[in-house]
Amino acid sequence: MNAQELLKGELIGKYVVVLESTNKANLGKKGRILDETKNILVISDCDSEISDKKKRKKLVKNECVFGFYETDDIEIKNPIDRMKITKIDGRKIIGRPEDRVKMKVKHEKKHQ
Repeated sequence: MNAQELLKGELIGKYVVVLESTNKANLGKKGRILDETKNILVISDCDSEISDKKKRKKLVKNECVFGFYETDDIEIKNPIDRMKITKIDGRKIIGRPEDRVKMKVKHEKKHQ
């Protein structure tokens, strides 16, 4: 899964971790995306010890840089910290999910 596929695809159901945030309380938060609005991602809290009572965390997209895990087949109890992630700036996913699928994605030039 690359950044282009993520930017144009469905995010609900993906596993995500907050790599950077202007809100320091969100750093390191991780979980499965449960819902998405224009400006917010709602995730289940993977750090919750009681799986029956998963906490939900609302993350403001433009405040965060997210790391999306390469697989959707992650059990909450399994260690996900060592899996490969794709880094996405939250500002690039601002907008209604249904409109993001239609938008053009600019290819970033890689500096060598």
